[in-house]
Amino acid sequence: AAPDMVIRALFQEMKANGIESIPVVVGGIISDREEKIIRELGVKAVFRSFDKLETIQKHVRAIAAESFVET
Repeated sequence: AAPDMVIRALFQEMKANGIESIPVVVGGIISDREEKIIRELGVKAVFRSFDKLETIQKHVRAIAAESFVET
């Protein structure tokens, strides 16, 4: 399935289950065109096979920090 179809289905299920506020990050072999589309759908970050683990960790930690601030 095309990445945007999978992301649309994921977001629908998340909304149906009341967890749409959880940030979504994806990784894999994703073209620049597909990345643009899925980021417009609401994906917070897209990682590719050539991204260094340290870079991924840094971005995921920053997304988590901004998304899960205690109130």
